[in-house]
Amino acid sequence: MIGTSWQLTPVALDVDGMAAVGRGDTHAAGLANARTKLGVSRLDVLAVGDGHNDMDTLAWAGVGVAIGKAPDDVRGGADVACKSVDADGREVLLDEYVE
Repeated sequence: MIGTSWQLTPVALDVDGMAAVGRGDTHAAGLANARTKLGVSRLDVLAVGDGHNDMDTLAWAGVGVAIGKAPDDVRGGADVACKSVDADGREVLLDEYVE
């Protein structure tokens, strides 16, 4: 379980879901910025991704999760892999890691 009492706080939304990225930033830089503003330890950050552009984020986060049909190298850089969104992977993941 991440942290002792955790609530998800979306920082920004994009068409695919939550994102914390400013123009020109990487996903990891956006999460680092949001983490600082929220006062959360990097080790308490759970990041989910399925593409090569997510690899820095998965490596940076306390828990990096490759979702769905992420390529093998993305899965290899993640701490955990889960089912696709269509197979309720996100819901199962949140039930497991977030109080």
